[in-house]
Amino acid sequence: MRSRAPALSRAISSLVAAILIAVVVVAAIVAVVYVESTRPPSVSTTTSTQQSTTGTSSVFATSTSASTSVSSGASETGNVSTTLLSGPLNRSQLVVIENEPPNSVDPASGFFAGEDEVMVNVYQGLVMFNYTSLTEFAPILATGWNNNADYTSYSFTLRNNAYFMNGDAFNASVVWFNFYRTIVMNQIGASYFTNLLYNGTTAYSTGYAVPAGVAGALESAGYQLSPTNSTLAQIQAAKDLANVLSNFNAANATQQKIMGYPNQAVVVTGPYSVEFNLVNPYVDFLQVLSMPGAGQVDPAFVDQNGGVVPNQANTYVNTHSMGTGPYTVKSYVQGQVLTMTENTNYWAAKLSASQTNIMLTTPKIPVVVLEYETAATQMIQGIESNSASLLEGPPIPTPAPTYLPTLASTPGIKVVSLPNAPKFLFLMAALDTEQYPYNITNLMVSG
Repeated sequence: MRSRAPALSRAISSLVAAILIAVVVVAAIVAVVYVESTRPPSVSTTTSTQQSTTGTSSVFATSTSASTSVSSGASETGNVSTTLLSGPLNRSQLVVIENEPPNSVDPASGFFAGEDEVMVNVYQGLVMFNYTSLTEFAPILATGWNNNADYTSYSFTLRNNAYFMNGDAFNASVVWFNFYRTIVMNQIGASYFTNLLYNGTTAYSTGYAVPAGVAGALESAGYQLSPTNSTLAQIQAAKDLANVLSNFNAANATQQKIMGYPNQAVVVTGPYSVEFNLVNPYVDFLQVLSMPGAGQVDPAFVDQNGGVVPNQANTYVNTHSMGTGPYTVKSYVQGQVLTMTENTNYWAAKLSASQTNIMLTTPKIPVVVLEYETAATQMIQGIESNSASLLEGPPIPTPAPTYLPTLASTPGIKVVSLPNAPKFLFLMAALDTEQYPYNITNLMVSG
């Protein structure tokens, strides 16, 4: 079972993944040893480091014609500069070899890094970390927001010109649908909103998660819940809500009454405005809304492919996508290879310069292929043969020292030992499109 990290820790761990939306290149998780090339540098990459578990060295390999700067969050490791091999002949796609295949790319069910790196490129939330800041936020599907003095209520004005890849409109009812869907499904994505949008203690004791205040909303629309048995009422509310979500119709008068009911977790206050009412005050709620779990999925797509069931993941949405983001999941052979392609109907591509921001950058590489390997030899072969542009550090624990002489003897690759490195490095590489030379489109495509 994957652990449910605190919201702030999740925010920090997902920050670099968030940058991927601006960069529009999939992140590479790097484990413990650095591989350098000796070819001339032309591009720079920043790799951010978090906390540690194995060995004293680390492997990072890429075959793009680029220079890579690896920056460690642990002061013992310092900085390492790398120059990389010349890139593959196909400049229109990026091939990445990784060892962490997604179980789910559904915001309601995905959570760890191998899933986040896909979700942040496919799905968007209301806001996103503003570039590299954890305290400033860029408008994505929202255009503005405010909160009350005690941080228990947050109101958002939404974009009226955003839409999903299939052309379905984004609006306030979509936001209500998505947060309630994630909560009632009660998968790992719901953990982002525990004791914020629903009562975690009640969910644990009854086995069903229900958004705060939704019982009153359902009753106001004529649904009958047990007046004497609170556990039964919770279960009834979860099932009734799942039925509403699985037959979602924002034009239906009964559903409109439910969505507009006051003081529930999410209230639709207008066609393009919503209000969040928290179970507990939380000053960092915008950070929570910047997480992949707050990504917006097309309600019609969900309902056409399994709908919503309490306490169950949607197996179709686990491996297929319909988001508002710059990429879409074209195909996924589970555990083997996932291909993302450019969303050619990306709403943000039509924004004027005054309406957009770096976190809404359009794709620069049309195709991103994530290949999943578990054997270190296969992963290393991919980078040595120039069939891949990025290599996620081979499986944790990292390759045994017996691999190092082979890597070191490969023309253009240099192995760097880090004797003072922490015991585990969790690294995520992203391209900084605000810095030269990654602000040159042709250079990014050539990677």
